[in-house]
Amino acid sequence: EVVSMYAKLEALTNDEHALLSRTSQLEEELETAQSDLDTATARVREMEQMQTDQDADMRANESTIHDMETRWSDANSANAMLVTQNRTLASTLQQLSENVTGVGEENLYLKQQVLDSAEEVRMMNKALQAAQDQHQGHINENEATMI
Repeated sequence: EVVSMYAKLEALTNDEHALLSRTSQLEEELETAQSDLDTATARVREMEQMQTDQDADMRANESTIHDMETRWSDANSANAMLVTQNRTLASTLQQLSENVTGVGEENLYLKQQVLDSAEEVRMMNKALQAAQDQHQGHINENEATMI
């Protein structure tokens, strides 16, 4: 009976050693899993910060786009007003040139000056229109770039 009890004690000792070995192995796996979890948590925090930064950049870009649209609208309105004023001036100058009558060098000289001025105004109108078209093209490019 003592031999049987001794055998049982030895078996229990062997079981205890196996359990201690398995416990040690599980503790190592737990440490590895904890390290992996810490790494993943840090990466999630980095990604959250990146998202926050991207959101801030997006808001800044939206503000910039709004400012550019406002400036374009203001510039477009100013250009349209200048074109209208220049057309009115060109029309007035044209009427004046048609009303200039008379004989003599002075009248012919004045009429030519009025015609030259009207032509200059027409050329300025064309230049303003071209600048306005180019400005619109830049705005369209900027909007496409921002998008």
